[in-house]
Order: sequence, then structure tokens, then C-alpha cells
Amino acid sequence: MGRLSKNKLNKIKEQYGVETIYSFSRYNSYLTDPYSYLLTYIKHVPQIENGSIYSKSGTMCHEILQDFLEGKIEYNDMIDKYEEGLFELNNE
Repeated sequence: MGRLSKNKLNKIKEQYGVETIYSFSRYNSYLTDPYSYLLTYIKHVPQIENGSIYSKSGTMCHEILQDFLEGKIEYNDMIDKYEEGLFELNNE
């Protein structure tokens, strides 16, 4: 699950009349490391997946939020899902 499909992103762009949607990750990348931003978002240089805990936990959080927004889980279940995910990440 995780990220929205290109089709959904294009619909959002069209709805708001914008060409680019800036996620927090993209915005933070620009603020903290403009050169990395250039390579990733402008030149589209492929990155080597480092599998850091930050990328894994961030993806997990996005998936939990997406499940909530799509009605697949209840609000009260979100923390349990997060704790289950952390347990799994710590045992990899």
C-alpha cells in the first residue's frame, strides 16, 4: 500500500491546479540537504536502498494512516498497528 498511485496523485494535482505535490520528506530533503534533493527530485538519480529504521518506520506510518483513511482500520487500532510494526522492525 504506502504511497498513492500516480492516477490519484494526478487527480489531486488537477483538483488544486498544481504541478507538484511536496511531501514532508521531499520538503525536508530540500531544507536539510539541497544537493541530495537535486539528485533525487531533479536529476532522478536512483538511490541505493539503505533500509534504515527511519525509512522503514516512515513507510509503516504512511501505511497505517492510509489504512485508517480508507476505513480499513479504526482510529483506536492505529497505535496497536504501530506497536506491532515496531516489534516486527526490531526483530528483523
